[in-house]
This record gives sequence, C-alpha cells and structure tokens, in this order.
Amino acid sequence: TGNFTKIVQRFPVRIRLDADAAERGRLLPGMSVIATVDTREPDGASADER
Repeated sequence: TGNFTKIVQRFPVRIRLDADAAERGRLLPGMSVIATVDTREPDGASADER
C-alpha cells in the first residue's frame, strides 16, 4: 500500500532575458515560463574546467 511523498528540489538558476523582451515589460510576478537549458561547453573549455 504505497504512500508516495513528493520531494520538491530547488536549485539556483541564472535567467537571461532578451533585451527587447525586458524592455516591453512582459515579465510579471507569478507568470509561468517554458525554460531551455544550454548544456554545451563554452568554446575551448575542457572537462577539467567544469
């Protein structure tokens, strides 16, 4: 008889906005987003630098 406990994990993120979107004032508290994560390595970076 499974009791399920949902564990919410939170971690800090850095959000970058396009300049035109920020200037239009379209970002308001309580809004939802569809986020993408860029996992590519910076140019010239090796695994040791992470």
